[in-house]
Amino acid sequence: MKEKNNKEIVYLLVCLVVVTLIYLLNHFTLYTSDDFVYRFIYKEPFPSANEQPVRSLFDLITSQINHWKVWNGRFTGHSIVQIFMQHNKEVFNVFNSFVFLSLGILIDSLSFEIVSNKHRKHQVLYLAIIFLILWWFLPEIGKTVLWISGSGNYLWTAVLDLLWLKVVLKRNQSPYNILWTIPLAFFSGAGNENTSPAFILLISLIILYDAVSEKRVGVSRVLEIVAACIGFLLMLASPGSQKRAGDISLFYDLSNKLANLFQMSWQKYSILYIAILVLFYHLSSMS
Repeated sequence: MKEKNNKEIVYLLVCLVVVTLIYLLNHFTLYTSDDFVYRFIYKEPFPSANEQPVRSLFDLITSQINHWKVWNGRFTGHSIVQIFMQHNKEVFNVFNSFVFLSLGILIDSLSFEIVSNKHRKHQVLYLAIIFLILWWFLPEIGKTVLWISGSGNYLWTAVLDLLWLKVVLKRNQSPYNILWTIPLAFFSGAGNENTSPAFILLISLIILYDAVSEKRVGVSRVLEIVAACIGFLLMLASPGSQKRAGDISLFYDLSNKLANLFQMSWQKYSILYIAILVLFYHLSSMS
């Protein structure tokens, strides 16, 4: 019992240290670039005269419709950004610190959904390692975690994605859960063009696996996938995104693009890739 209490205290201390450090980094990160535009009802990519602050839910929806038409369809992330840009930055600093903490805790929790619970005795160590890995390997942490516009688009949407995955893996299909899991899936689908389709595919495969192995398909899970796909398609249908991407050819010089991508990825994350391979080998040898 005493050992358990000590572990809980250490666990809370790790969480406190993480929140404090991220808060301090957020505190010293100033508004920059796109942040100023999202203080107002969105009209165009740069602030101009006679701008109007976002004062109501209707203003926020109007702003996001304009943003969808002019710039891109990531209404989940940019809604989060616009909400915080109406308040003192300290409000964002506090909330963002806890959202970063949630990212690590969700990763830790999901890992124990996959591997055996016998590894829980090392949970505090695993959590500390997760935050160290996030610190060292998250790409451009200043832009994706500390900067308001970047955090809303990447950190916050990643937490929504992982939360949805956590709900699916719990396989708790209470009829009341649908009231919040369907909106969660919808906003996850409209997160960004990188992670949203990946999570839609992953969760679809989990649902398919359950359908094959357990001979049943949860109606709520199917509705979540439909909601996520609607959110994703709305994001992709953004006239602003299509206009800005119109001159970009995906398949032009594709082989060189893939080669450069692999080279850059290996240079930055080779240690992480090797560690993952060693971990998989270790887990397979234990089973």
